Amino acid sequence: HGRITGGALADKLPKLLQFFRHTLASVRGATLDLVTFGLTHPSSASASSSAFPLHAMQATFLNLLIEPSPGLLEASLRLWPTLLSHAATDKLREELGPLLPKWIGAAATPIGSVVRPSQ
Repeated sequence: HGRITGGALADKLPKLLQFFRHTLASVRGATLDLVTFGLTHPSSASASSSAFPLHAMQATFLNLLIEPSPGLLEASLRLWPTLLSHAATDKLREELGPLLPKWIGAAATPIGSVVRPSQ
């Protein structure tokens, strides 16, 4: 469960999302670092699968609202523009509009709880 094995990093990025709200700050930090790395390196160009950027944006948005660690908040602030650059800008408003109320509702999710993309 949650173990990342084999394949390209870009293919594994969606599996990292469950670790954004891990109880250990070091795990949350490593997750932010790995997602940032995966999105900023040329070999990860396929990381912008249709669902991944939106789900990663949700997890990062939650971090921007509720992350208690200043260092991880800074890492989330650095990741946000990278995620925006991987989103399909022509569909961003259309895709994010219906999701924002769900994201705000999910912001009440405590650290250590899984935030499902459908929330």
